[in-house]
Amino acid sequence: MITERHPRLKAHLESSKEELRKLLLTRGSERVVEAMMQIPRECFMPAHRLRQAYEDLAIPLNEDPQSFSTISQPGVVAEMTTLLDPQPTDNVAEIGTASGYQAAVLARLCGHVTSFEISPILAASSSLRMAALAIENVDIVPGDFADLDHTSKFDKLIVTASIFPSLNLPIIGLVKEGGILVAPVGGIKGEITDCKMVKFRIGAGDTAIKERVLENTYSFVPLEGRFGWGNFIRTYIRLFHDKFFQEQSK
Repeated sequence: MITERHPRLKAHLESSKEELRKLLLTRGSERVVEAMMQIPRECFMPAHRLRQAYEDLAIPLNEDPQSFSTISQPGVVAEMTTLLDPQPTDNVAEIGTASGYQAAVLARLCGHVTSFEISPILAASSSLRMAALAIENVDIVPGDFADLDHTSKFDKLIVTASIFPSLNLPIIGLVKEGGILVAPVGGIKGEITDCKMVKFRIGAGDTAIKERVLENTYSFVPLEGRFGWGNFIRTYIRLFHDKFFQEQSK
């Protein structure tokens, strides 16, 4: 690990990690925070931002406006993971792998993680990180989750990009009845600001019941792909079209 060759950097990270731990305990459960402390966040950081690994900041992974992505802010990871409440026997899904940091945290808390990443470059790099850290209970699946066949549902699902408020989407169909979905919802037209963090409980017939909404507002990149913000109108035209003809054929 690079910190072994740079003792001053190692000392800085150890000090800032302890400060971050204290902060995270005000935002997440002790169980989640301890799992986060076991994951070397510096391994998920761009090389030129290593000193910021344990600052409570979202760090850009790239500067491409067409595929902008970040490693999530630790405080937000603590809040989202605490809402999700992953248990040792849970089979958990994530939409939006990015660096792989959130998936690595989940791997410490549940039985298995399947993480979907639409960017093949990010999917490949996060898979390499998992292998380097010997994290064996995470599968990184490249591609748009909406275009992939899902033979079984997950106990819980976390989405690390903002989704639009109407949840008549295949996202819900990924989760078992009684399961939990945690996602940032909003803002208007898919801007990265003014999202609300929402915990849903999945009911009968793939219904999503709001169970909790956190008071803070959040900044998240909008969901990409077939069911992302960019395809909002086209997606809903197709959904209503299919629903109409399915009902007519009964």
